[in-house]
Amino acid sequence: MGNQTIKTVVNGPILSNGDAIKVTASGGIDGGLSGAVSAVNFSITTLSNYGFIDGQDFSSGLGGQGVSNLQTINLLLNAGKITGGEGAGSTSPAAQAISNFGNIITLTNTGTITGGEGVEGADGGAAVANVGEIGSAGVLGSGLHNSGSILGGNAVSGTFLTAAFGGAGVFNFGTITTLTNTGTIGGGAGAHSGHGGTGIFNQGVITALSSSGKITGGAGGNIGPGGVGLLNSFTAALGGNSGTIGTLTTSGVISGGAGGGFVGAGGDGGDGLVNAVKSTIDELQVYAHGTILGGAGGQGGAKSISLGVGANGGVGLSNQGTITTLTNGGKIDGGLGGNDAAPNPSGRDGSGGAGLTNSGTIDSLQVFLSGSIAGGNGGSATLGGQGGTGVNNSALITILTNRGTITGGAGGTGAQFGGAGGVGVLNSGTIGNLRTGAGGLNNGGHIYGGLGGSGGAAGGGAVVNSGTISSLINNGTVQGGEGGRAGGQGGAGVSNSHEIKTFKNSSNIFGGRGGTGARSSAGGAGGAGIENSATITSLTNSGTIGGGDGGAGAPGGAGGQGLDNTGSIGSMINTGVIKNGSAGALAADFITGAAIDNSGSIGSFTNDGLIENSFGGLAIDSADGSIASFINDGRMEGGVSLGAGDALTNSGQIDGGLILARADTLNDEGGTISGTIDTSANDLISFSGHDGSAEIHED
Repeated sequence: MGNQTIKTVVNGPILSNGDAIKVTASGGIDGGLSGAVSAVNFSITTLSNYGFIDGQDFSSGLGGQGVSNLQTINLLLNAGKITGGEGAGSTSPAAQAISNFGNIITLTNTGTITGGEGVEGADGGAAVANVGEIGSAGVLGSGLHNSGSILGGNAVSGTFLTAAFGGAGVFNFGTITTLTNTGTIGGGAGAHSGHGGTGIFNQGVITALSSSGKITGGAGGNIGPGGVGLLNSFTAALGGNSGTIGTLTTSGVISGGAGGGFVGAGGDGGDGLVNAVKSTIDELQVYAHGTILGGAGGQGGAKSISLGVGANGGVGLSNQGTITTLTNGGKIDGGLGGNDAAPNPSGRDGSGGAGLTNSGTIDSLQVFLSGSIAGGNGGSATLGGQGGTGVNNSALITILTNRGTITGGAGGTGAQFGGAGGVGVLNSGTIGNLRTGAGGLNNGGHIYGGLGGSGGAAGGGAVVNSGTISSLINNGTVQGGEGGRAGGQGGAGVSNSHEIKTFKNSSNIFGGRGGTGARSSAGGAGGAGIENSATITSLTNSGTIGGGDGGAGAPGGAGGQGLDNTGSIGSMINTGVIKNGSAGALAADFITGAAIDNSGSIGSFTNDGLIENSFGGLAIDSADGSIASFINDGRMEGGVSLGAGDALTNSGQIDGGLILARADTLNDEGGTISGTIDTSANDLISFSGHDGSAEIHED
């Protein structure tokens, strides 16, 4: 029937006839209820656009697309503009720029594809909506390829009571074999309380998605949340493989949209990437220059209005389904918390978003040397927002291997109070395979708690566990966050309130430094290196475990313990160093705590290394706890206080006194005790060593 060439501006629709359609740079197509270009009855060999193709406005939901396909388009090439028609109100939604219910073998965009704008309360339209198939497994180079802009339509004006949503950049309800992006794919902006649109919204199947450009969620309306950058979501309407992405790689940016800011509460930032419940990503790779980022929370309130609420930052990557392999050599960051409009008497600031949250299953999570996962910083104005968590797991991560950096976000500075620092790795689920004992948390890089906000806020813990970790192995650095100014407490290096089965440290674990006191007030206490209130089956240390130093003040803050145990440790072996932190400056009369403070139970403890308290306190204080079997072949700098019924065999060196409780056993086998030995009733003591000037004081 012949090719059709459009060289001037004409009214649509232009109907397919089985051959090619070309719009030249001087040409254009306006409107058409069934689409400005419509392939309803016949296919199109090649549709090429160098001018413009505009869908009809206010089509009342009957059409208005720029391109509507129910057949097959072998090649759709856009180097100009394709736009969906505008919508108005709930009865006339904005239209898609490209609507595909058939098959587009190859869609290549170097120009601009934009969904229709929504006015008077209408939602914005999607730029590309696919219910059929884009790409063909048997055709090399097929799929959707974008080096231009694919943008969801903005909801440009909503009513005060209507939440108008921005349109999606790409909405897939069918199959896309290959999607490559070197340009920009973005959701449209929301209006009033409406969400920003999603950059890519997949409810079907995308076999391979690769982006070195930008994939962004749209900005929220005045008080609306930002849109998600990339949303992979199962739907029961399709079932089967719905919500599946085979391989997803990025060396560009995937980011959530910023939350809106207005009088009162701001909108939360959008999440960067969401893999929803029952959805699957087989392989997710973030390359060295890639970034997955949560959107910033919106500002709340106004300077003249109280009760302003800064909104929370979005999550960088939220997994609620299944990710088989996740490797990160780039950045996965939570969004910044929004500020209350300062100063606001009764307002508060938003929390930073988490870098990565998992409420589903991740079989393998690896952070490479160049990679990082970080919580967003809290907002700073009135009541500082809390820093976001680096990695927050509430379900199952089989193996988490870190050679890069995982850190909690800094708490916000507040005119009244600061926000707490975020936790580096927060686990309330399971890390490891509990059936086989394989996997767990392996750190060869850096895990940090976030800094506490100025205003006395505590630093975040580096690793905080209230779930189960089958194996925690550290040969890198684990350190709690520093407390905020005005006496904030330092965060713990590792805090356990449930179960760690195997715990091995061959490098450095430190508590955070306490914050400096404000205006002659007390400095903050240093955090503990390890804080255990539940169960550690075995603990082996060949590195350094140290408490954080106390903050300067009047008086200075107490140094943190190297190990603070109020729970149960089955067996413990030390061939390295365990020490407490120093007290803060101006604390000359303050006696620091013990290097090991045990008011729980330790089944067996062998020390072949150094347990150090060089600040005037005890090396080990176990007066309120128990150590069933204690063998010292190393050195303890500072005294030792045991609990009732404990047994100590010493062939090493104790630079200090020894305090025995009731029914203790001391067997000194060639060791040295330099201080006094205070005994209690029913103690058993034997010597075969050189105890210098040690005196035995009987109780």
